[in-house]
Amino acid sequence: MEDCPGVVGIAGKLCTCDEQYNGILHSLLGRIVVAEDLDAATAVARRYRYRFRIVTLDGQVVNTGGSLTGGSLARNSGLLSRASDIERIRAQADQLREKAEEAAAALRSANEEASAAEAALAGARGELATAQEERIRIEAEHDRAKADRRNDCGRSCILSAGKSGCFRTSGGTARCAKTGRAKAGRNDDRDFRVTGKDERGQFQPQ
Repeated sequence: MEDCPGVVGIAGKLCTCDEQYNGILHSLLGRIVVAEDLDAATAVARRYRYRFRIVTLDGQVVNTGGSLTGGSLARNSGLLSRASDIERIRAQADQLREKAEEAAAALRSANEEASAAEAALAGARGELATAQEERIRIEAEHDRAKADRRNDCGRSCILSAGKSGCFRTSGGTARCAKTGRAKAGRNDDRDFRVTGKDERGQFQPQ
């Protein structure tokens, strides 16, 4: 029987006492088998047709005839196991709670950074739009300045020609700046300058 799987031994051999009490020990425990667990105990009981009482290490008993009895250790083991499971689950819950709080803090920080980045992007876009408007305004002012400069040059040339008494026209026709009279000339756009009158009272070109 001691060679069966899961069998620890005969209870009478596992216990010791004074030699004078050996008879009592073997009388009480000589037909009790100690097994590791209930599965091993039931297997041994079936094999020997329930002729022995078999006790497991956790206190359960397979009586002769096949009835089962739960020991005090077996009744309490469930509560102890559940208490241990409860403590373990509570510790896991605390760890998960801490991780959740850390994740929430990281999320808040990321949201704040994203909001700051969006604000900076909006500010940069506003500055870009302002710069583009300023560029357009400067280009328009530059074009107006160029046009004014051309007009000023034209007026300056006309005034200079009027002060000198001559000016040039296309088609070879010279016009006196003082009298406004046209005079036919060459087709080479010559400059005419008033120098005085001849004996007939007409202006002579230089």
